[in-house]
Amino acid sequence: GKLRSRGRVPPSLGQVVKAMQIVALFATANFNWSRGARGVMDGFAVFAFEPSVLVSRCSLASFESRFLTSLAVPLVFVALVAVWHVALSLGGLAAGSLASTMSKTFFLVAPLVYLPMARAALSLFDCTRLSDGTLYLDADMSVVCGRGVWLRLLPAALAGLLSYTIGIPLIILLTLRKNRALLYSDAATFQAYGSLYKLIRRRLYFWPAVMLLRQLLLTLAVLFISRAVPVLLAALLLVVLAFGLMQNALRPCWFDMHNKLEVALAIHLAAVLLCGFAFRQDSARAEATITALLYLAIVSMAVVSVAFIVADTRGLILERRRRAALKAAEDEGGSVPATLAFRNEALEYLRRQLHDRAPDIDVHELEDALLDSLDSHDCLDGVACANSSDVGNDHELDRVNGGASASSAE
Repeated sequence: GKLRSRGRVPPSLGQVVKAMQIVALFATANFNWSRGARGVMDGFAVFAFEPSVLVSRCSLASFESRFLTSLAVPLVFVALVAVWHVALSLGGLAAGSLASTMSKTFFLVAPLVYLPMARAALSLFDCTRLSDGTLYLDADMSVVCGRGVWLRLLPAALAGLLSYTIGIPLIILLTLRKNRALLYSDAATFQAYGSLYKLIRRRLYFWPAVMLLRQLLLTLAVLFISRAVPVLLAALLLVVLAFGLMQNALRPCWFDMHNKLEVALAIHLAAVLLCGFAFRQDSARAEATITALLYLAIVSMAVVSVAFIVADTRGLILERRRRAALKAAEDEGGSVPATLAFRNEALEYLRRQLHDRAPDIDVHELEDALLDSLDSHDCLDGVACANSSDVGNDHELDRVNGGASASSAE
């Protein structure tokens, strides 16, 4: 089948953004973060589309305005991305119909905005009963649950609960299941939904919905187990580590660098959680040490994230260069283009089938063997030896790109 690029943005960037949103969620947990830790943790709020970061605090004086803004800000982001994709489509810079472009936009952006949207909708139902027997809203103790402002906001919260918290995972899961037979073979299906699953192996096509479940479980724990801190820590660690272990065991992504990144991020998230619990348990004398450990965990997480994004970007660049070289060779005509095209298609078929059917086999060794065999065959036939340096360079490019590229195929 025809090779398909991952797109213009490295997929690892989306993985990192979602991990940063989880850090921002942990910052709101009922841990006694130090002032220094709080200053660093609050910086992650920009990834979670927090209104306090994007809008002046003076204009959001009431809880009502903050709540409605928190529901609306992610939608503004979705609208901006939709306008961008529609502009590309109308300008002839993107393939597909307008409906296909809108579907692509939804499935591209929905996983990125899910956590902040779900948290915003659920926050209205996070109430605590005080000694006077009255239920107060945890997010703003001046709001009485079941009365006044709370009742005015209830329709918006229910709409968000149904459309965001429940609707997004349900739509994604049902869409993937309905089209599962076409996901990896039909061009129109890939154009509409490919941004959602193109990194995922065929047998685990539903994995994007599983990752949304992780976001939801973490959000529910932070909001509704906030008073019992040991239980909260245990629940958060269980979710983070369980999903990290599943990622490591199942290897749902086509290319292993994205699996490794997800596992590395899970380890760092667990480290942040342990630092938060340490703040809750230890005296002020240990505050400086725990803050330093938190800084170390966050810096390490940032370094790992940047390293993977750079490697992913490099893979995209190499992939585009290879495609450009192949297209240029095809434009010139001759027998070498057919050889290059066949080699690339054979490589892609090998990667796809092995990742799907025999994930334990070392695909890189087989790729090298295949390339060596094809190069030898070409030389025996007198096809590629005249341009041996070009073929050798493309051979090396395939070796490098095999570990960093995440192309999907029809």
